[in-house]
Amino acid sequence: MRQILLYLLFIMALPILTFAFDDNSDNPWLWSIEKLTTQLKKEPGNIFLFYVRGTKYRDIGNKTQALNDFNTAISLCNDREKIPGKDAELAQQKKGSCFALKDFIQRATREIEGINETVYQILELTKKIE
Repeated sequence: MRQILLYLLFIMALPILTFAFDDNSDNPWLWSIEKLTTQLKKEPGNIFLFYVRGTKYRDIGNKTQALNDFNTAISLCNDREKIPGKDAELAQQKKGSCFALKDFIQRATREIEGINETVYQILELTKKIE
């Protein structure tokens, strides 16, 4: 009976597993690391793809590669914030998305480095108060 139940659970989960590894989807969260790497060769300035790939590396335990991708994404955000001249309006729009993404990336980086997020937030608030 137990084997039949496990078999039925596996059969029910199979479509979900197939969907989760769908490299043909338009959603980068569903892409494999290989597909993300290929896409990053085509779009080396895509901050979001670096973030997604870094998250996937973190999830499989490859902390070094995850930190590399997160640092690259932050560096690209910092470069975008310095866009001068006629592209300033576009840069201003991208600053908002970069700001939010940088926050996610910095949290993920602290998690990889083993820094407790609550303790970090308390220390940051203490610095602001002082």
